[in-house]
Amino acid sequence: MNKEDKQEILFRKQRCQQHLATYLKELKAIFNVNSNEVTILNLEETDSIGEQSSGKINNNIASKKIIPFDDKENFLRFYIDNCSQLQPGNVYVFTDYSKDCGAAVFNSLKCLNPIFAFNAEHAGVISILSQDLANKLILDFYEENDKLFLEVEALGSLWGEVSVK
Repeated sequence: MNKEDKQEILFRKQRCQQHLATYLKELKAIFNVNSNEVTILNLEETDSIGEQSSGKINNNIASKKIIPFDDKENFLRFYIDNCSQLQPGNVYVFTDYSKDCGAAVFNSLKCLNPIFAFNAEHAGVISILSQDLANKLILDFYEENDKLFLEVEALGSLWGEVSVK
């Protein structure tokens, strides 16, 4: 790691100190976990996972669906159950704060709370990677014309095959 990379890591760690409590609060609002069940990777590991995953995931969106945000519970349960069956195991979670604080690790996609509130994550985007980095779910929730929506994109050889008709 060169001097510039080290300085960038230090700068990001400093920013994390400002946001860590909020980051943990958001993660607990989105996932059904206690504080002691949240593992945050260091920045070097987080960067490495991001780089590795870009080469493993076929970035063609295999499945994409937009629904009203209030209709998300059964929809997300379908994705959680099917993706977990296809590939059980740890998942890496990236939110807006992950760049400065590190990606979160949960022992299963089943930790995702399908009834999380619209304001649970301040930026409205959650990316979830499978442990082998070959599958990805992107949850993008937003407001348009005074209506709330959830867009789910599933990518990868396994999760990309899961779709709701």
